Amino acid sequence: MLARSAGFNTSNATTSHDERISPRFRGIDGLRALAIIAIVAYHASPSPFSGGFLGVTTFFVITGFLMTRSIEHAWQSGRFRYVTMIRKRLIRLWPMLLSSIALTVPLIYLLAPSLLPKTQSDALPSAVFAVNWVYILRKVPYFAAAGLPSPFTPLWFIAVIMQFAIVWTALLWLLHRVCRSRAWLHGAVWFMIILSSIAMAWSASHGDDTTHAYYGLDTRAAEMLVGAELALMLDDTAAWRAAAEASAEGTPSARRMPVWLSRVLNWHGSLGSVHVGMLDIAAMVSLMVLAVGCFTVHGDDAWMYRGGFTGAALLSACIVAACTSADSLTDRVLGCAPLVTIGSRAFALYLVHYPLLEVMNPATRTADLPWWGWLVEALILCTAAELLYRFVERPLTREHGDKHEGLAQPLGMANRGADNQSSLSDTTGTMPPFDSLRRRVSAPVISTVSSLRPAARVLSVAGLITAVALGVVPANWQEISYRRAVMLRPEIAERSVSRLHDPHHGKSASPQDESI
Repeated sequence: MLARSAGFNTSNATTSHDERISPRFRGIDGLRALAIIAIVAYHASPSPFSGGFLGVTTFFVITGFLMTRSIEHAWQSGRFRYVTMIRKRLIRLWPMLLSSIALTVPLIYLLAPSLLPKTQSDALPSAVFAVNWVYILRKVPYFAAAGLPSPFTPLWFIAVIMQFAIVWTALLWLLHRVCRSRAWLHGAVWFMIILSSIAMAWSASHGDDTTHAYYGLDTRAAEMLVGAELALMLDDTAAWRAAAEASAEGTPSARRMPVWLSRVLNWHGSLGSVHVGMLDIAAMVSLMVLAVGCFTVHGDDAWMYRGGFTGAALLSACIVAACTSADSLTDRVLGCAPLVTIGSRAFALYLVHYPLLEVMNPATRTADLPWWGWLVEALILCTAAELLYRFVERPLTREHGDKHEGLAQPLGMANRGADNQSSLSDTTGTMPPFDSLRRRVSAPVISTVSSLRPAARVLSVAGLITAVALGVVPANWQEISYRRAVMLRPEIAERSVSRLHDPHHGKSASPQDESI
């Protein structure tokens, strides 16, 4: 009961890999919902949520926590395979990313052609998870971007997540190999958190803007590492619980929870008829602080880059920790059905909201939307996110018990099958020597494609082709943008002609001068 009363997940150390990784934390889904609401409200114009970008920090913490938890479970069960873990992350991100590109480009061309040049320049870097470094090289600040926005701007977040997965999966494997104890492992993670926070502060104070500080993997890694450290701490707590149970049964054990930590985590108070634990109090305080920050913090505040983002990550980690127990008050509050529904669609809503908001709220609009206009736009966003979630994000295998969970089992089975057939070919001499290698490569690909819905397969291919075409085809995208804008609004051509004949106007019109 020690870990459960402390608000931690109580998976037994002897529980199988599939049983331990299967539970879904409803409270974390609710926290996702609050984070995506803050982000969408921040991108609305006008927005009272000047600090809604803090929702991205919360997403970073959740990502680091769940990713590390998955890696740890694979490591402890002896099923860790680097390629398998990265392939799992690619399957989670790439179909949705490519589908959003496939849907956004025609939407922009048809309804907002003035955004087409930036759409074209960002499509291919977004598709290969490199758009954040492209923004850094171009020196495009997130909070002070010049000119019209790019519909793919939010995809920098997806790029950072994929880059972190590639680096952290290998780094955590290495730490398990070289660290003498769990204390050394925790120390190494905290060292990297501090180092990343220092890198953000240095980058923000020594550059002309905050571009690198905001977009860089090195500067934003601290937020994901905070979630990673939380996952490692919870694993230790589960081990302490197992040690306590073993000690109670008369089995000697060297790993015990310190007495002072046990007393702090087991403290409970009461609020009327509701029992509140220490983690619940910390989580509710953290949630209130983050909520205040969403209304008061600004992206150009210098202190945010001098520990502010790391502080927000620590607050988010407190909430995540309280959500890992079904008995906690935090999990009950954040795990309510409406928030869980929104949170499960958070990824889809993140991908669709920004392009749709830019199309529905062009720069040429001067009047504020009425209250019912915002409701209509919210309904459009929710409908688009729901369609993307149902037809692209959800894998086919989830409906049949999610038999490809973690993708470790299908890959292992495919490899064993290839090995058996290779062995058979060696004895019979009827199979070419390279057939085993071909099967080793094709089996995971077939398994991956078969787990996707038909719409996800079609849109992924369409998105990849679209991104490559926009990136390599030597077309005059400014001219294409202008011609399409004239088709929608013929008065643009008339303005261009009048400017050419106006001796007091020395600049001719361009597609970037008009927003559709």
